[in-house]
Amino acid sequence: ATRVVRFKERFCCLPDGKPGRRMVLEPFQLFADEVCFGFVDDNGIRQFTERVNIIGRKNSKTTDRAGTGLYMLTKDGEGAPQCYSAATSKDQASLLYGSILRIVAQSPALSRRLRKGIVPSRHQDGLIFDENGGYFTPLSSQTRHLDGLNVHYAVIDEFAALTNRDVYDLIKQATPSRDQPLVDLISTNGFERDNFFDDQYDYVSAIIEGKANDDT
Repeated sequence: ATRVVRFKERFCCLPDGKPGRRMVLEPFQLFADEVCFGFVDDNGIRQFTERVNIIGRKNSKTTDRAGTGLYMLTKDGEGAPQCYSAATSKDQASLLYGSILRIVAQSPALSRRLRKGIVPSRHQDGLIFDENGGYFTPLSSQTRHLDGLNVHYAVIDEFAALTNRDVYDLIKQATPSRDQPLVDLISTNGFERDNFFDDQYDYVSAIIEGKANDDT
């Protein structure tokens, strides 16, 4: 439950502001990580494969998920993990990726092990971890360019702005070959009503209220 927390607080500095400030998780962030990563089966495989986080602005959701992305890339025990950030636009998806690069630049341990390079399967810049053959890269919002994914971890940033579920569906459909994939949906509340955000909000509300069952 606390492995990802220890990783973030030991190796990750805040990507913005004064350099060198260590990431220190708030109680609500500790709760989200320890619940998500703490429930496993007898083989140590995580129960939860999707996490929905709707939170107000300036609560460091992008920074926090940047730390999660680095953990999933380097320390989750997965071979050749493909890790992605996605959003309504490539620019939005690149914000989280940029945070990851700034975190790595401030960490001697991470910067020794990770390098920027061209991700062969995507033909674009990414952060590559040669020890396990994995990488992290932002995705284009154009779904026609998203074929061939084999997702271990993905963050869909500001998912309240999505006008349809195409990107989400493609990412989810690209996870089954992984033992313990994780899709992180993060957002502030949005203005796109009767779309993907409302569908997800209603679904997770039904789970919380005991009207629907989904152990993952």
